[in-house]
Amino acid sequence: MARSSLSDVQGSIIDPAQTWNFDLFFEKLPAGLGGDTSMLTIRCQSATLPGAEMEPIEVALHGVTLRYRGRRTYSGSFTVQFAENIDWTTYQLFRDWHNLMLSWETNTGASSAVYKIPATITCYDDAGNEVKSFQLTGVWPQTVPDIQFNGGESGYVQPEITFAFDTVAES
Repeated sequence: MARSSLSDVQGSIIDPAQTWNFDLFFEKLPAGLGGDTSMLTIRCQSATLPGAEMEPIEVALHGVTLRYRGRRTYSGSFTVQFAENIDWTTYQLFRDWHNLMLSWETNTGASSAVYKIPATITCYDDAGNEVKSFQLTGVWPQTVPDIQFNGGESGYVQPEITFAFDTVAES
């Protein structure tokens, strides 16, 4: 096998997929929560695309361990970083969503049919054409993080929300 060369690389990579060339769309917000889903798309700074793992099956015989593929499993979560506005509407939306799922005051909440929503991560080429799309079902904010304030430097608030999901499909 010959060593790869510059011409091999140039012939293999036309234009690289770029990390900023994506959008995160929430199709709707749970009933009872106000707000516009386009606000979340615009303020989304980064998102992780959920990966998958094959569970290994190990068979130990006669001092040798053979490894086979098992089921494909998903992490069940992905993280999104948002740019917060001075009115704190993004962070408050996720706190309200948590309260909708289960209120700490009344110890009552909504069913999953209410708080789980669909979301889509769409990837684009450099001309703005959609090239890949990932549909996530059963999405809800699992973790609304602490916010770190720092009076010693300039910066802006960027809450990093971890979402749980049920399934991911690609098109």
